[in-house]
Amino acid sequence: MAPVLFPPEIFQRIISYLVDDPHRGHRLSHYASVSRVWQNEIEPLTFALLHLDLQSLLQLNSIVTARRRAYVRHIRLRVKLPKPEPWSWSYKETADEKLRNNQAFQAVLEAFLQSLSQWDVAEGHKDGVEVTFFVPLPRKGRDHPLEQWVARYKKSVLEMTDPGRIARLPSAATITKLTIPDNEDRQRLISVVAVCALLAKLPAATENVWLDWWKADRFARMRNDLADALSQISHPIDDFDLRDSYGGSNNQTPTAATEVLMLREGEEDRLSKSLHVISQRVKDFGVRRIPVSDEILFPRTIPASLAEPRWDRLVYFGLYYQPYDPWGEPLFLPDPDADDSISLDAFSVLSDAPSASTERSSLTLDIATPAIQRLYLAAARAALQMPVLKEMELVAELTPYEYWHGFRYFVHQGSATATWTSSSGFVPEDEVLEHWHKVPKKNLQLELNVVITDDRRAV
Repeated sequence: MAPVLFPPEIFQRIISYLVDDPHRGHRLSHYASVSRVWQNEIEPLTFALLHLDLQSLLQLNSIVTARRRAYVRHIRLRVKLPKPEPWSWSYKETADEKLRNNQAFQAVLEAFLQSLSQWDVAEGHKDGVEVTFFVPLPRKGRDHPLEQWVARYKKSVLEMTDPGRIARLPSAATITKLTIPDNEDRQRLISVVAVCALLAKLPAATENVWLDWWKADRFARMRNDLADALSQISHPIDDFDLRDSYGGSNNQTPTAATEVLMLREGEEDRLSKSLHVISQRVKDFGVRRIPVSDEILFPRTIPASLAEPRWDRLVYFGLYYQPYDPWGEPLFLPDPDADDSISLDAFSVLSDAPSASTERSSLTLDIATPAIQRLYLAAARAALQMPVLKEMELVAELTPYEYWHGFRYFVHQGSATATWTSSSGFVPEDEVLEHWHKVPKKNLQLELNVVITDDRRAV
């Protein structure tokens, strides 16, 4: 029997109905076998979005052939973890359970790279491929309410069991965007180290890289591992943002910070140095609520054999930093003239309620130490090597809202302005001002406007 040939308008109406009909009882792919004509129309829709797990990853390349790879626009990868005991939400995750979960996570990462590394760039979609990793919490039910699972896993992240094995696997060059959803109420959290290790294997993922370091102080042991993972990323990135997604840790005292940050006196700050290197390949760079040193901006010493760093692409640099450094040393001191009428009750309305042991000094940090002058000097030296820089923000995360300290360099409509604002009357040293005056003169042939104010809205 000869195939029925519809006019193009009717044909597209039928396709649209099949795509949009919410009541159809089977997948679009069932229609592909009707004829070659139907197959050519249906397959681009069937393979545009792939829902994969470990099992389907192992079969991926036998189904998604070279011709079909050009249709793939989005891969949604579900990581299935071993099913927990129904009542295990009532107690903490055990070491054995954590190991099993991490092994399952590692297996998916390996299968993903092994499968997708076989895709040639020329075979991929012309607009690239986005991959989303999704690790759902255990399903909601009478015996295991979802809210209880959320509370149980808030203090846990999925990690790699063998980072070296991931590093040795080939890259997946067709993936142009990596997305890790940050909805902690519906899914497990993924280690920032694992995300960076995966990103290093995706050289075409150059657009937006937003990294969640879940509760950076709780998982501070990852600091050096994160530095290593970042050092593996060698491709340029348009928008890079690393942040502590929980936040709230800036109301700690420096003493408490020392206990959790785990950098001993004299220990090298490898993370700040790794962030410094990666910032030189970025257009928009931001770090938020992560304790760093001034070496994120400029090295304290440069070997004679090395040239000064240079940021040829950087347009924006933003650093929202904690009031202590990676060794737990305070960057700000308590204000001796602080108003003692500020109560802990009032503070709890503005931020996470501090514990009863919170020291008074943690709520009145205001006076900049000499380290802040060094930070501004390092920033100026870096800005001299940023020829297309339009904006730089350096803002201290002080609490409560009665205290603030910030800096902004901004180029707009033929003028360059450096603004310092603080609640303590901070004034940059002459050496700092001298270096900042050089920045627009070198890069833009402009004179610098300097503003020193106590207006917290100025930055």
